[in-house]
Amino acid sequence: MIAAANVLTDLYLSIAALIGLTILHGTLIKRAADDLLVRRLVFGLRVGMMLFAGRALIVLTGGMGFRFMVLLAAALVPLAALIVAEGLLRRHAPSWAKWVIGGGAAFFGFTAF
Repeated sequence: MIAAANVLTDLYLSIAALIGLTILHGTLIKRAADDLLVRRLVFGLRVGMMLFAGRALIVLTGGMGFRFMVLLAAALVPLAALIVAEGLLRRHAPSWAKWVIGGGAAFFGFTAF
């Protein structure tokens, strides 16, 4: 039982984070679905939800079949952070930064498969 403690901890934390993000996602969608900033935040939440769902599915299935979800979500994290930060600061990032982050997300997203 002690040997499986780290696996159960990963599963518990992933499911707890997924439940919390799902509740926050539902609340934001219900209250202000057409607000532009909320749309950006929801995209970031969906990336986080995909990351934690992939982690939970890896632990539950015991295989690495869902690793592509984790890798794809990890590739999208910088893009989601850029999109949310642009919305919060009400300023646009330099165009070269968008190209670098977008290109990196596309490259690492492709390599996830």
